[in-house]
Amino acid sequence: MDPLLYALLPFYYLEKIVFFPLCMMVGARSGGTSKPGWTLEQAFSQIQQLLGMVAEMQQIVIQQEQMITQLQAQSTANPLANSSMACSPKMATPPLYDGSMATCEAFINACRLYISAKPHEFTTLQTKITWVLGFMQLGMAQLFQDQFMGYMNMPVYRIQYLESNEPNPIELLYADIYKATVEMSGNGEMTTT
Repeated sequence: MDPLLYALLPFYYLEKIVFFPLCMMVGARSGGTSKPGWTLEQAFSQIQQLLGMVAEMQQIVIQQEQMITQLQAQSTANPLANSSMACSPKMATPPLYDGSMATCEAFINACRLYISAKPHEFTTLQTKITWVLGFMQLGMAQLFQDQFMGYMNMPVYRIQYLESNEPNPIELLYADIYKATVEMSGNGEMTTT
């Protein structure tokens, strides 16, 4: 909500909660008689209730001001993150990969392109790998995906991928996909590393 509206909100409630009941107590809405339709005890009771409501509204305004301050601090603390998320291009996702040699390179390049265009969506290697594997759903690529998912639970995966000296470990996955595709085109079986 706009900060200006937050500033005007107490005045709106003040009019609705304080002035309207006061008008009702002196009979302004009932024809304006000179004899009030209330007792002094009723007036004090209603004033106490109104003061309680005003105190609650002040507390709400204070909480809203604190929230606005926190949100403003967050937006000024991360201007790069906000601008990179807002400016990331709309991209088509890679097509589902079937394991064929003819489309292997195009699939890998489409994955590279998408991940490089949206780095804020792929903050970990695990995210990148599972995202790429998610597009390997057809034919021999599905077999590679199934085998690789099992491979991810093995200690050798941690050594090869997570503890790798490769500057961009996702490139290891692309190499494994390409290697498995080449092997599959030769003998009909797609294997992981």
